[in-house]
Amino acid sequence: MEEQVEDISHQFVSMEGLMEKLPMNKKKATLLKTWKRRFFRAKDGWLYYYETSNRDRPSETIQLMGGNVIDLGNRVLGIDDGRGRYLMVRCPTDKEHGQWVVALESQTADNTKATYVRPALAAVRHRKKKVVVIDLGSSAIRAGVLGDQGKTQAHCEAVIGIKFNIELELMGAVFSKVFEELRVKPADYWVMLSTPQNLGDPLKQGLMQSLVDELNVAGVCMVQQALFSLYSYNATSGIIVDIGHRIEILPIYDGFVIEGGVARCPYGAQKVQESLTTSLLGSNYKFHSETEQLLLRYVMEQSCYVAIDYAQEEEFCKDQPQTIRTSVNLAKFHLPEGAYHNVLSALSHSVTLVQQCIICCVSLSYTVHLSASQNCKRSLASLLYRAVFLSGGVTMLPGFAERLERELTKLAPPGVPVEVHAAPQRYHAAFVGACSVALMPQFESSAISRDEWRKDGCRAFRKWKGPA
Repeated sequence: MEEQVEDISHQFVSMEGLMEKLPMNKKKATLLKTWKRRFFRAKDGWLYYYETSNRDRPSETIQLMGGNVIDLGNRVLGIDDGRGRYLMVRCPTDKEHGQWVVALESQTADNTKATYVRPALAAVRHRKKKVVVIDLGSSAIRAGVLGDQGKTQAHCEAVIGIKFNIELELMGAVFSKVFEELRVKPADYWVMLSTPQNLGDPLKQGLMQSLVDELNVAGVCMVQQALFSLYSYNATSGIIVDIGHRIEILPIYDGFVIEGGVARCPYGAQKVQESLTTSLLGSNYKFHSETEQLLLRYVMEQSCYVAIDYAQEEEFCKDQPQTIRTSVNLAKFHLPEGAYHNVLSALSHSVTLVQQCIICCVSLSYTVHLSASQNCKRSLASLLYRAVFLSGGVTMLPGFAERLERELTKLAPPGVPVEVHAAPQRYHAAFVGACSVALMPQFESSAISRDEWRKDGCRAFRKWKGPA
């Protein structure tokens, strides 16, 4: 059942005006680092300041949600975001000092979960943006037409396909099927394409040829899933832990991947399913074909969990082996005669499987720890420990987020808080994030248009290159 989260943003007191500031993370003025007068705006749990008269784009931001505001006297306030950043500001008058205290403190309440992008179950197609969103997942294809729901909601009519690898000779038929199912004309639409990894140019070229040269779409924006998953949390910095058929851990700062901290592993749902297959053989259940493996995945999602205390769980199963059982009903799939309609197995038979999940979780936490601590400044590492975002079906297993946070807390530096964020829609995080990005005004400028591709070919890929 989806967690009900109360949005308390209506309690935030917004305010803007002039204040003086010291440089970020400086607590004392010096000859060179003096107080500077800037324009500030407190809104939606963030404090923005602007160094020029142009107030369209802030020079710097600091998060207020989950932070702390300290009154230091003499109209000076210290703002600690709890993520390794600290800002000192000085109010011009006593009256404004009081107003700023009220406004800033009201926005320190943690409203993070309410800011996650929430997909709409039904929506009218966007009247101005004609975009088809396609997510090439590790076990499914998700696709749909962008809905007209504003920035915080996204909707697509889903077309789910079976597991596949990116085989270029088949992609033309796959994309044609997507447009056929969505009943839209490819030439009228742009494509937001979510890919399993940051693909090499030859694969990108093949996908562009299928979409632009063969289907004649208006343009394509191609981004790896991990970045989209982060956007589904309405964030641009953090560590994405994505576990579908494989594990991928990416530290991201301001929308760019920190390559030195990236970790990938061929384990994930596939390994868990292999353990479950072996476990169920002991109860005379056999799942071998590709279709049966899809059923097995459903059994895994319904019956498996990650124990917070494995030793305690194991002892409990040993003491009561006959009473601890789990059952998954498959009747809703309208299976043919002779197929399993109910899977009943002793929980003790699955102890090995649960242990596999925990070993994965503990080793995963160490990998996340390395991603956060290596190749990062201490202030950035502190931010990343509080911004671990889950994505993918395996992370939906009950107890996964809690166990990962527990193991990470053991590894984090003393005094550094750890937060593992688990949005209810994380099973489809990349798809939801792709819809959210497609709604942004800069979408078309970041895509390669039909004319650009035909003029520049692979040279157009430089538009997608990040900073060196």
